[in-house]
Amino acid sequence: MLKWFISYLKDRKQFAVVNGCSSQTEHVTCGVPQGSLLGPRLFTYYINDLSDSIPEGNLDLYADDMTLHFIGNNADEVVDGLNQALSEGNPRP
Repeated sequence: MLKWFISYLKDRKQFAVVNGCSSQTEHVTCGVPQGSLLGPRLFTYYINDLSDSIPEGNLDLYADDMTLHFIGNNADEVVDGLNQALSEGNPRP
């Protein structure tokens, strides 16, 4: 089961077609296949505790959109607060 799940998310490619012209094929490094039945479930697992992982700022969630905002006394304070919230809430593998 785990091998199937990994293969579902790994080694995917995409391209775009505009007015009959195709772009180059590129590797997809994140997300799930569009239109999949598993996609909404995985999104729910991902988003379920996202607000708990961002300790600073205010996080507004609606459907598949997210907005993070921070209130400060000046622009530098706001930028620093947002950067800190994003770096703490977004661990990299």
